[in-house]
Amino acid sequence: SPSVNPQPHFTGGLIKLSSRLCLAVVLSAWLTGVAIQAPAFSASAVSDGVRYYNQGYIQKAIPLFEKAYKANPQDEQANLWLARSYKKQGGTELLNKAKMHYESVLQSNPNNIEALTDLGEILSWNPNTRPQAMIYQQQAWELDSSNVDTARLLSTIYGWERRYNEALKYADAIAPVMQNNTAWLKDYAHLLGQTRARADEAVRLYEGPLQGELSKTDALRGDY
Repeated sequence: SPSVNPQPHFTGGLIKLSSRLCLAVVLSAWLTGVAIQAPAFSASAVSDGVRYYNQGYIQKAIPLFEKAYKANPQDEQANLWLARSYKKQGGTELLNKAKMHYESVLQSNPNNIEALTDLGEILSWNPNTRPQAMIYQQQAWELDSSNVDTARLLSTIYGWERRYNEALKYADAIAPVMQNNTAWLKDYAHLLGQTRARADEAVRLYEGPLQGELSKTDALRGDY
């Protein structure tokens, strides 16, 4: 009688293996699609949030920045805009969130001047974290010594610490471009007066561009 070829015993196993491979391929394709779409979604959400932010609707912008961050936590722009928004809103809780996002930016981009400057500014408001604030601001200054905001903050921080000569180092650097800023000139004159050796420069400011600005309290203190 003709022989009958027996069915291989592993057919069922091959079918199961094939099914698993198909599932793996489908899952991999889905995950790849998600990975590709995440940065695109994040960029779109940031763009929409920026429009609200620039129009002054920060509370509408924040949820969009948060969605962008959740879609792609490494997105530098999502972290920066969230940090800016939280900082602008203020309050302890939001400022702590701002710090976290600025720190996230610096982890991937240690030379981001805005993150260094703004994080340093937030830390400078607490005397206990002011030394770290100086470090961040110094790093920003070393990266761009023409940055007016950085120099102004460094001058302010050293002034708070009564390190007036160091404060004047940065104030002097931006003095040529700040001559029309009355509020800054008053701070500058105050620093000059505190060093004593340069008090005559403070007097010249109050006799010139700041004429009439010297308050009775300042006069009584004899700073100038």
